Amino acid sequence: MIAYLIKNWKLLLDIVIVVAGIIVFTLLDPFGMFSKRNLRSTANLVSSVKDIGELVTSEYYGEVISSLNETFIFDLPEDTVTEKFEESLYQLKLECNNAIDNNENLKQFLRSSELNAIRTEFNQTNEYIYNHLIVLMAVNMIEPDEDKFYIENNQTLQGKTEQRVIKRIYNHIEAIHKKYKKDKITEEERDTEINSYINEIPVYIESSAHFHYHLNNMALSKYERKRDIVFIGRGWVKAGYKFEKLDERNFAYDENNKLIRFYGLSPIVLDTDINPWFIPENKIKGFELVDFYRGATFEEAKVVKKRCKEKLLEQAYNAGIMKQAQKNGEEALRNFFSLLLDEPDLKVKFQPLPYQNELNLIKSDTLITVNEALKINTILNQFKARIKRSESPDKEILQQQLSIFYDQLTEIPFVDTAHYFNIYSTEAAKILDKKYFIVKTDYDNFINIRDSLQISKDLDTIFTNYTDTNLLTLHYPDFISHFNNTLKLLDSQLESAISDTSVTVEITKQLIDSLGIKTDDENGIKLKISDKIVGKDTVYILTRDSNKLPYRFYDLSYPELTIPHKFEDTLKLSQLGSIESFIDQRIKIIDYTTGNSEIDSIRKYEVENIIKTYENNRIEQQVSLKPIHKFIDFVKRPIN
Repeated sequence: MIAYLIKNWKLLLDIVIVVAGIIVFTLLDPFGMFSKRNLRSTANLVSSVKDIGELVTSEYYGEVISSLNETFIFDLPEDTVTEKFEESLYQLKLECNNAIDNNENLKQFLRSSELNAIRTEFNQTNEYIYNHLIVLMAVNMIEPDEDKFYIENNQTLQGKTEQRVIKRIYNHIEAIHKKYKKDKITEEERDTEINSYINEIPVYIESSAHFHYHLNNMALSKYERKRDIVFIGRGWVKAGYKFEKLDERNFAYDENNKLIRFYGLSPIVLDTDINPWFIPENKIKGFELVDFYRGATFEEAKVVKKRCKEKLLEQAYNAGIMKQAQKNGEEALRNFFSLLLDEPDLKVKFQPLPYQNELNLIKSDTLITVNEALKINTILNQFKARIKRSESPDKEILQQQLSIFYDQLTEIPFVDTAHYFNIYSTEAAKILDKKYFIVKTDYDNFINIRDSLQISKDLDTIFTNYTDTNLLTLHYPDFISHFNNTLKLLDSQLESAISDTSVTVEITKQLIDSLGIKTDDENGIKLKISDKIVGKDTVYILTRDSNKLPYRFYDLSYPELTIPHKFEDTLKLSQLGSIESFIDQRIKIIDYTTGNSEIDSIRKYEVENIIKTYENNRIEQQVSLKPIHKFIDFVKRPIN
């Protein structure tokens, strides 16, 4: 036995070392692989939920019947109609206030391009939302006889209906302004009262969908009533959660109270379907044709089938599918985390974001408009004010919620499909709201916002004062590309204004006075662009006559370098010996000059800052990767 041990001493020693290593490794747990605490880290918990992907938490099965005539009447889902009525009313009030701010009287406002833009936007595709809103307001504000306000055959307004309704809005806002001018209220009280009125939703708007459908029904001709196709649809709606965009900001684990909170995570409809066969084994069809007129077309049948799906979804909403989805979702995740964390008394709660309703309204259409961006600016300022007033841990939670709120906005195009919303969009909206002229202070404002690129004390990150104080985490190069894209948007929109040959800009007395132009007209005058206007340092009117933009906003753009934000995202251990060339290949300075020596000098300084920061990061990468390299060499030796 002893001879055997002596003969195989090396093997036995290896076994002892391996066993001892396993015991020491388990007890000391240097990498935290066996500790319960590691399982409970926020990052791991979030990763566990993201791995679920999609979770169906509620299902609805139902039967609906729909007809072609119904598609003419119920042209939009009920919640969409209500949202469009609310948005139309909001924009109408906002433009009324802007008109009063610009000293426009009611007559001028009724002829304005801003009001015409609202009419066009909300009467498009034969929906007649704007006209129906005016009639609904007239019925509730003037007298309850819609025949006096509406011509049903062609969906148009009677006589002075629009003027009578808008006059009431105009007078209400004007009265608030007059109180301020007479020193009866402060400027802050005036703004608060006006904002409250603009955002107020009258009770009768709740009936807007039914009123809209009623007017659509009254407008149907005898010919349209005879054309009909009727389908029965049987299918299902599935609701639940998608977790692919979940991150640590959406999640908080209160270990002391055994409570997990999810912020800004709402149930969504995952599937709405009516298959050819609802129950194949019983030969029950998904779609069943009940009746149709002789000239029925395939395209008309598709429209009715689409309406069946919409009605099925409406039924599911009315049956409380979303409420049930949230309840079941909380229970499902409670069971999941109870097993994961070994906490049988754990609770899970979904909490909505502040201003979630406003966010849903903004997200309901395909674009964020200039007016919506101005509303977002108010919401962001209110959000930031709440954060500054709060104390930890509420401050950190609100900060997370603001970040989630902002991220959802950045997924929506702003003004046009080529540009997406970002933190600078609200500043651009203030300029675009005026539409046909820019004041020099607009340009100066973007110079101040631009600021110079700065480096943190540890040479770790690049920032500006604007990005540092807006309470949102914006990293280089993201905030640079956002700023530059916003400048491109401004230039493209102002160039469009110049190309509009029909523009006649109405200049108020206040604006004329700022230009130093003498006039006896107390209410302002109408002017085409002239030489004495172009070239003034105070204001530039944008029409085709000016031939060129007074300012090119893109001249203020930041220099952009084609260099990765984080080296660790792309750097591999095999490249450890060639970091120098790896970085140098990616530093390509854009050779761009603005013609403005001051701005060019600033850009040169900024490029140097960017390179310094990344040279410092390169050193940090080398330092952080060396221990890993040494560890690999250490492991390789005994293995070999």
